[in-house]
Amino acid sequence: MQKQQKVIIVIAVLIVALLVVVGVMTKKDREALKEQKRGGEEALQKTAEEIKREKEIFVEEVPKFVELTKPAESSPVSPTAEGGEENTGAKLGIFDLMMSKDGYAPNQLAVKQGDIVQIRLTAVDGDYDFSIPYNGIYKLIKKGETSMVSFKAADAGVLGFECKDKCPSGEKGKGKLIVAP
Repeated sequence: MQKQQKVIIVIAVLIVALLVVVGVMTKKDREALKEQKRGGEEALQKTAEEIKREKEIFVEEVPKFVELTKPAESSPVSPTAEGGEENTGAKLGIFDLMMSKDGYAPNQLAVKQGDIVQIRLTAVDGDYDFSIPYNGIYKLIKKGETSMVSFKAADAGVLGFECKDKCPSGEKGKGKLIVAP
């Protein structure tokens, strides 16, 4: 073989090797794109689930004809209570909420925006937790015990509350807290 033929063979082998490497990398890129596409679809699905969850947590639209729930106890709030914020006309309302295997009683409370809300929680027939995800409230209540959660009803809308983790019936109890403007 002549030198020229050897050079051509070496060049041909290099070209074939280069084509093989490019083919393998292209295949990996295609697989990565497919995986990314699958991940994107899962992300879209998660986003839809998150949107559904957010709607259970807080909805800005308040039903038109809302009758405020009468609190078990109420009193006016100091004009500068709750961290020095202005509370002119605000009231403190204490509401009783029973938790049992049948769910919450009542399962809906309606309060006025700006009021200070205290919910007196009683676990009737087991240990329960109470959560208002929008406000970051979470409380565990043992069977037969009563506990309080307090917050300012700052944002008008419908907030979901639920038994999130410790629900004796196995099903998550749910309810609504309507904050009327």
